[in-house]
Amino acid sequence: MKNFSRRIYYYSVLIFALGFCFPFLKAQNTDKNLKNIFSSPLDIPLYSAGSFAELRGSHFHSGLDIRTQGKTGFNVYAPADGYVSRIKVQAYGGGKNLYITHPNGYTTVYMHLERYCGEIEEFVKKRQYALQVYEFDYVFPNPKITVKKGDTIAISGESGSAAGPHLLFEVRNSKTENPINALKFLDIEDTFAPNIESLAISPANDLSSVESLNKEKVINLNGKTKFKQGDTVDCLGKVFFSILAFDASKKSSSRNGVLSTELFINNKSYFSHRIDEFSFADYGFVDAVINYPLYKKTNKRYLCSKLLSNGKLPYDKYFNNGILEVKKDSVYLVEWVLKDIKNNTTKFAFYVRGYQSENFKTEKSKKAAVKHISFSQRESYNSSDGSYFIFPKNSLYEDIDLEHYERKGTYSDVHTLHNIYEPVKKKFTVKIKPYKFDKALEDKYIIVSVNSKGGLSSKGGFYKDGFVEATIGDFGTFAVWIDTTAPQIKALNFKNGQKISEKLSSVQVKISDNLSGIQYYKGYLNGKWILMEYDGKNARLTYFIDDKLKEGENTLKVVVTDRCENVKTEIFKIIK
Repeated sequence: MKNFSRRIYYYSVLIFALGFCFPFLKAQNTDKNLKNIFSSPLDIPLYSAGSFAELRGSHFHSGLDIRTQGKTGFNVYAPADGYVSRIKVQAYGGGKNLYITHPNGYTTVYMHLERYCGEIEEFVKKRQYALQVYEFDYVFPNPKITVKKGDTIAISGESGSAAGPHLLFEVRNSKTENPINALKFLDIEDTFAPNIESLAISPANDLSSVESLNKEKVINLNGKTKFKQGDTVDCLGKVFFSILAFDASKKSSSRNGVLSTELFINNKSYFSHRIDEFSFADYGFVDAVINYPLYKKTNKRYLCSKLLSNGKLPYDKYFNNGILEVKKDSVYLVEWVLKDIKNNTTKFAFYVRGYQSENFKTEKSKKAAVKHISFSQRESYNSSDGSYFIFPKNSLYEDIDLEHYERKGTYSDVHTLHNIYEPVKKKFTVKIKPYKFDKALEDKYIIVSVNSKGGLSSKGGFYKDGFVEATIGDFGTFAVWIDTTAPQIKALNFKNGQKISEKLSSVQVKISDNLSGIQYYKGYLNGKWILMEYDGKNARLTYFIDDKLKEGENTLKVVVTDRCENVKTEIFKIIK
């Protein structure tokens, strides 16, 4: 009995000790400790040019843009031991990408590289010549190329869609592949609080008003503005709020994304947005958290408090769907609170008063809807010319009353589908019936988007069973078009048939297409395939001169094919 009592006593002590220690042990897994996992990928001071989870285009930015002093050519180092797990070479996007998987459970990713180094570069070149392609995406089935902490793995650049020289550095959870805020691992000096550029207050329905108008009110806070902290805006009915704000750190861009944003109304949180880690399943859903109509009008992405019916993301919290119901003669304290990862904080508070002029009239006109479309189920709509549009389940953020207009066009009726101020969550299918079909031109049919000035942009597509079909990610105006124009090829840094300079390190040609876009490109030097790197943003093919360019006369043949199988071939004489 004594032994049993003694065991109970010891177990009790042990449980108490574990209960005491567990919070402490758990606290050790902090962001501060994460900074010991990796060394810097560059040997220059680190300053940011773009932050994690910024609202970029239609996606959340998955990495940290690190400045490289406005130039390329810096060594990129492995920040810990690991192995190359993936190499991806693109004409656009991340350009030259490199993935290093580490035994600590994380994968680091490097984008916009100028070139790879050592064994990695040898592998890339060997694969490109074996496949006779520049672009490829290869995932290693098992560790083949290992690296040690401090090894030079690449050279920084501006490849892909980079707007200037920088290194995009990512940290991902190796198991889930979720990107994580790289500032948890790297220390960048930051004493600057976020800056609020402007605010917006919007009526949530036709019966609500802002300053006695059924219209959004935008309040600019930068420059000469009369609106100050503590000022008042008159509203009535249901309204929601939006904010345009940016962050900065030492020697960084002043327009980086803000890490944490929260809206308080009468000291109660109505909306909060903070992303420290996200899933690529949510990567393209930026439109769920921005004021999309305001974006289409201003090209600026205001973070928005209103919850869309099919737009809930795990990184956002809402009360009352982020909407305030303003009652007559009531006053509400509205406060935005913004923080960065160093806890530098900005607050801006103002008041909303429940008031509406007796002369209030709604400014929204009712347009004829052709069909109610529910986001929660598959829907379709057939137009009078036989064309039809298919909306898969969950392709929209909210139910809509679909608007549709059609008029005569060149190769088909021109269809204006709904309006550009409604965001689309996932692509829907457009099937437009052409006036006639020419079998000889079957590969040339595409769907185009028509802007307000009549300009065309390709949405891709193909002809099948009497329709030209494409999947489209936004509302607008669409029609059938036929692309029979071949791409263009032009010498850039040399003259055809003339001797090149001994100092010339590369041969460059410009390739372009008028509509459907470049699909394939090949270069042949003296009858043999050569590697020509494609810089998509500058429409440039580059052959870096090596021993394949012989003394005397050489023949360079460039073949470019667009997405409608139109082919252009140019032959140049290069004299070395």
